[in-house]
Amino acid sequence: MLNNYNIVAEQLLLTLACVTLFLMFYIKPRKTVTYIADFMGIVLSITTTATHIYLISLADSVAGFSGSKFNFACFMFYLQYTLILALMYIYMSLLSSEKRMHIKRVLIKAGILSAVYMCAYTALIATKTTYIVENGIVRFSPAFKLYLVIGIFHTLLCLNACRKSRASIANMAYRYSCFVLPLSIAVLIAQLACRIIIFSSFTYVLPFILFYLLFHSNPFDEISGCQNKYSFETRFVDNMTLRRRFLIVNVVFPKLKNADQNYLKDKVYHISAEKCREIARLHKGIHLYNFNIHNYALFVNAKNDEEAQKIIDGVQQILDEPTYGAMQKSLLCYKMVAFKNNPKVDTLQKLSSFTKYLFAKLHQDLSSECYIASENDYEDFASQFYISQMLDDIKNRFDLDDERVICFAQPIYSVDHNSFRTAEALMRLQLDGKMIFPDKFIPLAEQNGCIHTLTCIILNKVCKEIRRLSAEYDFDAITVNCSTTEFSEQNLHNELLAIIRKNNVPCSKIRLELTESAMFDDFSIVLHNIEMLRQSGVQFYLDDFGTGYSNLERIISCPFKTIKFDKSLLYKSMNNEGMNDLVVSMVDVFKKQGFVLLVEGVEDDEQNQYSIDKGFNYIQGYKYAKPVPIGELANYFTAGNAN
Repeated sequence: MLNNYNIVAEQLLLTLACVTLFLMFYIKPRKTVTYIADFMGIVLSITTTATHIYLISLADSVAGFSGSKFNFACFMFYLQYTLILALMYIYMSLLSSEKRMHIKRVLIKAGILSAVYMCAYTALIATKTTYIVENGIVRFSPAFKLYLVIGIFHTLLCLNACRKSRASIANMAYRYSCFVLPLSIAVLIAQLACRIIIFSSFTYVLPFILFYLLFHSNPFDEISGCQNKYSFETRFVDNMTLRRRFLIVNVVFPKLKNADQNYLKDKVYHISAEKCREIARLHKGIHLYNFNIHNYALFVNAKNDEEAQKIIDGVQQILDEPTYGAMQKSLLCYKMVAFKNNPKVDTLQKLSSFTKYLFAKLHQDLSSECYIASENDYEDFASQFYISQMLDDIKNRFDLDDERVICFAQPIYSVDHNSFRTAEALMRLQLDGKMIFPDKFIPLAEQNGCIHTLTCIILNKVCKEIRRLSAEYDFDAITVNCSTTEFSEQNLHNELLAIIRKNNVPCSKIRLELTESAMFDDFSIVLHNIEMLRQSGVQFYLDDFGTGYSNLERIISCPFKTIKFDKSLLYKSMNNEGMNDLVVSMVDVFKKQGFVLLVEGVEDDEQNQYSIDKGFNYIQGYKYAKPVPIGELANYFTAGNAN
């Protein structure tokens, strides 16, 4: 009690406001316009409540009472309270994206209202009717409570403004407004009727604290109604733990990826927020999440497949609805994936990988499209994810003898020697007794940075086999495929040479295959690695020649020994006279430059004869030999040590 007034509520709310202000300084949320208004509201809540408590302390006995001091304190209280009401109006208005576009009008209206309120307060103070004396004790007069009446009127204005702007306010923000504003009105009315207990600061301290907790310290964006990525992850984990049915829709706007770096940011934010609000109205249980300006997610507990499909269709329809202006329509082309909960996607790591897996199924153009996961997708993903995990383990262990990496080889026939003189090493993975082929794991290995480890392992195993074969068999070399990305590493040659020398085999017995695309990553570094390895005796094959754009000048300038024609070039040239002439010309040009020519994919007698007639030195394909475990190469090479 203070001078017969109960101010426990005021003291508690003052403490809460101070704690919130400390959190604002400590956590440092993003400095949006609404955050600045909320910050100022918290500061004013502290000073206004403190001034109110000071006023109560002045309302004591007549002895020593100063009317001028009391009226000045009243003026300061009314002024601060007026500023709080103005900030409340501004904040509630800024929850509407539509009113944000006309912020000057909002500020002018808030200023006019504040001026009217202050005129009323000034007139009240001028009449010296803010206090009364009863039985020698100073008390607040009924007229002093004018601020409560104005507070009720102002809160009704805010509530009406929210109602009129419903379409442009996020669901979460609207629900908050519909809760806190009527509650404030009820508290103000109760304070009008109560003489002893003081609790009016509840109507401004608590709203500003909740503003902060909901929209600034916590995840909700006040305009779009979206939460952040961490809230999304928490909801996913909770729902998986409780085994609830749910649907996730992930939408990416490719053209907006760099919008936060240019003048489009505010316009894009307005458009995307508008779409989010429309989507939120599709279902009362929808939760929206904003990962960044171009990536959004929807999470909803759908009861059945029919409800889930209805939501997906609704989202597409909203996204396809034209927005004002041709530029906006162009910007909002989207890529959308949708999937339901599944035991095979039960962790955050799997969720992230599965989302990427689904987006990879969409075209890489700028057209809008949607993909809905099927049961086969979950099965295929589970297999890929397991392979990725094993590849990560292989990379981390970096065991050059890792038994999970299996080395096969396909013997290559030499036309000139009429025998098998070389072989191409081919990689397989053996996981849980199941053989995994390169088309399944090579793309994954390139994505997670494991490809170099696999190359080192396969090179090590090839070197061991070469050392064993060299003791009894006559052959030229075994080739190893290298990834295009590896040769952009400055010191790659040192690492590969160390493996070869560790196994004590001649570098001339190793040949490395590179695709032409490797030459365009970082030509100077690639050429440096090739040259260092070539000087040590390693020869190079140019792999998959003819599969894409070929720069003949660059090919001829590089120190390749053998050019490997892709099977697609062989098949096309056999059925097309123009392609046939082109192949004949290229064979002639390359042979004049001293290249050895190899053709792959030869499967029958006709293709074999065609290859021989065109002058290829080596032939690779099922016509001569299928890939076999590398230990079986002895069945193809001629007995007799060539050394």
